[in-house]
Amino acid sequence: MSVALLMRDSVRTTALAVCLLALPTMAMAQQVTSQAPSTTQTYSATAQSGTQSQADVPNAPQPKNAASKLPDYSTGKNHFPNPIAPYTPTTVAPPVLTNVPKLEQMIQNGKILLSMNDAIALALADNLDIAIARYNLPIADTDLLRTKAGGSFSGVPSGVVSNTPGGGGIAATLNGSGAGGTTAGAAGVGAGANGVINSSLGAGPNVDPRDPTVVGTLNFEHAIFPSSNTFITGGAAATIQNRTDANFTYTQGFAPGTLLTVTYDNSRLANNFLTLSPQLSSNFRMQIRQHLLQGFGLAPNQRFIRIAKNDKRVTQEGFRQQIISTVSQIQNIYWDLVAAFKDVQVKEQSLALAQKTLADNKKQVEIGTLAPIEIVRAQSTVAHSLASRERSPVKVA
Repeated sequence: MSVALLMRDSVRTTALAVCLLALPTMAMAQQVTSQAPSTTQTYSATAQSGTQSQADVPNAPQPKNAASKLPDYSTGKNHFPNPIAPYTPTTVAPPVLTNVPKLEQMIQNGKILLSMNDAIALALADNLDIAIARYNLPIADTDLLRTKAGGSFSGVPSGVVSNTPGGGGIAATLNGSGAGGTTAGAAGVGAGANGVINSSLGAGPNVDPRDPTVVGTLNFEHAIFPSSNTFITGGAAATIQNRTDANFTYTQGFAPGTLLTVTYDNSRLANNFLTLSPQLSSNFRMQIRQHLLQGFGLAPNQRFIRIAKNDKRVTQEGFRQQIISTVSQIQNIYWDLVAAFKDVQVKEQSLALAQKTLADNKKQVEIGTLAPIEIVRAQSTVAHSLASRERSPVKVA
């Protein structure tokens, strides 16, 4: 019995100690729980105030056709369901030369609320330099399609159109001569024609046309030949001849330097002199030509395709450089405008200070504590400050 009582007393002591240790922890948990709603309310209030402050600022305009993607002209059209579709012209959409609609939304009380992001977005949407450079991308695609058909590449201009007026300081006078008030940049790839150094192509055989070539000829002939010797013609005064030719030729080149030519010729001849009339003749011929030394393999026959693909990559990098150059110019112009605005504010403050000094000098001259010559000096300072403000390119409303 005594052992059991001792064990019960030890269990009670242990349970009491555990309860005493758990009380502070429970109090701290209740305190944190009571503080949680206030923290949530503060966060929501902050988020609402931030939303209200952002609602007054107009959104930056989006570039035109931002969701659309330029079509890939390097693949060409499919022969199905129209067999002659790859040989029909493709209509390219004209450029959009109107301002983005959100430009008018940014005007409030006769003023344009323009931030740096707004200026960059407007430049990317309405800049003519980018509109001109954007056409180089489909031109590179069509050049690649031309080389896939077995033709030579024409080259793509990939230079940067630059020198947009402004962007060189408050007193900058950058006047371009190209389209949109800009100067067209050099081709950028090399010093050769169309921006490509043709001497780097190397020697090689002519590339056979990859597109199939089908040639059909249909000829009808009716001829009358007067006879000079009726004995030979069997007493006929003239030889009457009817001739019909129907020819078909199919030609196509392949990548390894193979050329396939299929010819099918038909002829019909009838006259009043031949014993066997009409005479029919048909000829079918299939010829395969393969280069064994010069022009053998894929490397020499696909060199124009690889060059066109490299030109396309160069054109894409040139377009990226055009974007970077335009954004840099817009940033320079924007900060020039900010600097000019601050410069006008400083001149306004200088004019106000000069006018205040003139008024104070007049009062001191009336009192007799200042010489009258100081009024003339203050008037000169006011005139100089006024002329300096009028010469500023920016007017503060």
